[in-house]
Amino acid sequence: MNLIRTAVWVCAASLLVGGQGSARSGAARPIRAEAQAANRASRLDNRQPSDQEWAAVQQWMKQHSPNRWQFLQKQMSGNPAQFLQAKQLIWNEYRIVQQVNYPALKQAMTAQAEAQDQVFGAQIALREARQSHNADREETARNALKAAVEHLVDGEQTVIQTRIEKLQRDLERLKERHDQRVTQIYRAKFRQAGGTQARDADIPPAEGSEPQE
Repeated sequence: MNLIRTAVWVCAASLLVGGQGSARSGAARPIRAEAQAANRASRLDNRQPSDQEWAAVQQWMKQHSPNRWQFLQKQMSGNPAQFLQAKQLIWNEYRIVQQVNYPALKQAMTAQAEAQDQVFGAQIALREARQSHNADREETARNALKAAVEHLVDGEQTVIQTRIEKLQRDLERLKERHDQRVTQIYRAKFRQAGGTQARDADIPPAEGSEPQE
C-alpha cells in the first residue's frame, strides 16, 4: 500500500459516517469506506481550515483517532504536498461529523471513528509483531486485532440503528404535521403557478388556525 493510499485510509476510511458496508475477516479492507468518504466529502467546499478550525480538528483527532494522527505526524511531516492532501481529507471528514445535528447519531459516528482507529493501531502492532518473529507477541497482536474488528462492526451496527431511529422519529413528526405540510406546499405551488390567493376550500386549514366563517 503506497503512502498516499495509506493516508487516504488513515484520514478518511469510514470516518464515522455512513456505517454502511461490512467489515471483512482479517484486516478490514477500506476500499468501500474510502469511496463513501470521498462521496460525502465531495459535497463540501474545498476550502482549507483556518488556524482556529485546524486547532479544533487536531484536538479531535488526538482524542478520537490518536493512532492515525500519530502515523500522519511521523510519516507525512516531511512531505508537505501529501500532508496537505491528508489535511484536506481530515478537515472534510471532521466537518461531516460536526454537521450532524442529531446528538445520538453524532455520538455513534464518533465511536465508529474511534473503532476505526483501534483497528488501525492493532494492524500496526501486528505488523511490528510479525517483524519481531516473536510467536507470543504475534498471537497477542492477532487477538487484539480481532477484538478491534469486532468493536468496529458493533460500531457500524450502532450507526445504522441510530440512523433508523432518527428516520422513524422524523417520519412520526411528518405524519403529525401532514395537514400543515399539505397546506404550506399547496400554497407555495399555487403561487409558483401564477396564482395570487389559494381558495381555503381547496386545502385543509393550517395547523392551529381557526376555521373561517
